[in-house]
Amino acid sequence: MLISIFKKIEEHLGRGKVKEIIKSLILDRGYWGAHFLWKLK
Repeated sequence: MLISIFKKIEEHLGRGKVKEIIKSLILDRGYWGAHFLWKLK
């Protein structure tokens, strides 16, 4: 099911866009996670 969703996204946005979106989300989560942990110090 997830693969079919990714295929549909690529049809609309273009090839490789799913990877860019996933990388952005991972970087964003890493940034906010680090920010939260820094505040706990």
